[in-house]
Amino acid sequence: MNFLNTFLAKVKLIKEMLHIRLTTEVSAFNVRKEYKMGNPMVMFIDDSETALASTRMTVSSMPIESKQYLEAQQCLADVKAGVVPDLIITDLNMPVMNGLELLKALRELPATKRTPVLMLTTETKDELKQQGKALGLTGWIVKPFNPTQLKSAITRVLRLPA
Repeated sequence: MNFLNTFLAKVKLIKEMLHIRLTTEVSAFNVRKEYKMGNPMVMFIDDSETALASTRMTVSSMPIESKQYLEAQQCLADVKAGVVPDLIITDLNMPVMNGLELLKALRELPATKRTPVLMLTTETKDELKQQGKALGLTGWIVKPFNPTQLKSAITRVLRLPA
């Protein structure tokens, strides 16, 4: 318990010094701290390993942390467990849970209610874009993507230095 008190005192001092938004949950068996420091985190969701490899290569030189998922429900499970991204980039057409279903589920969670979400997909139908917009989608990028275009979109959305 002494370690916990010392830890909490240090976190409080850091919070006061840096004005960091801090969420604390303390129980007998669980101590969880969530605060933003370091590079922004971007989650990529696509059922194609090739597409994920392509996005991983494209963003490897960017000042971001990248998490990649082959299934939307894996991403959703991480978010529910407390992993909160700064940006989510998802494919539309995936088995089990598609990108629009993922977007709807993310918008229902307090932690990701306002998190920017980009759709990276082969789809170009206006009706799908309108559905995404109605659910709070931030943007739409068509595959195959231009690496410069993807980097530019991430830079703009996260307000990274150019």
